[in-house]
Amino acid sequence: MSPGGHTTTTLTWNGTTYTFDSQRASASLAGDYNGDGKVDAQDYVLWRKSPGTFGGDPAGYNAWRANFGIGGPGAGSSLGGASVPEPSTIALIGFGLIGLVGCRRRAG
Repeated sequence: MSPGGHTTTTLTWNGTTYTFDSQRASASLAGDYNGDGKVDAQDYVLWRKSPGTFGGDPAGYNAWRANFGIGGPGAGSSLGGASVPEPSTIALIGFGLIGLVGCRRRAG
């Protein structure tokens, strides 16, 4: 989806071409300059490249800063709340495996 939520789709069926234009209708989020529904670093990059287009300087930056992090899921959200093992847990598992290998060598 392009900035602002506008998409164009073309479909050809039985030799006839159909073109569909759509505009995503959503409430505007201050600081969301690329229209993806969240205020993130991508919006800052757009503002930095062209401040006058996105609220001016410093008003556009202030809007981005005040709303940073609002919106859709951010980085790391794909973990789904899964826990990451602590380094000490990994060490305990490693020592356990070493112990098992040592016991098998003595028995064999």
